[in-house]
Amino acid sequence: MMRSTPGVILWAVRRDTNTMVNSAVGMAQAAGILAVKTHDGDVRQENALYFFVGIDNCRFKRQVIPGDQLTLEVEMLRVARGIGKFRAVAKVDGEIAAEAELMCARREV
Repeated sequence: MMRSTPGVILWAVRRDTNTMVNSAVGMAQAAGILAVKTHDGDVRQENALYFFVGIDNCRFKRQVIPGDQLTLEVEMLRVARGIGKFRAVAKVDGEIAAEAELMCARREV
């Protein structure tokens, strides 16, 4: 399930199948989805690629185990020179499991 307000926030839910590392991967994927939806609308432009370019202030707050349902909340903080900065939080049962600031770059090909 995924809901979004382009340019503001994205909520996504996924079942985790591995360890806490997947919560960081999930946050990065959700940030990429928000970047595409914010810039391109509902359909990604064929001449644009989005790259994960960085993660800052990543903190793991609790263990995530197989079968946990992650709720991902991603907020766009700003965009400068084609690079978007996002704040992401991964929660399990309403409790913060991980949080980070992520960067995603858009390049035309």
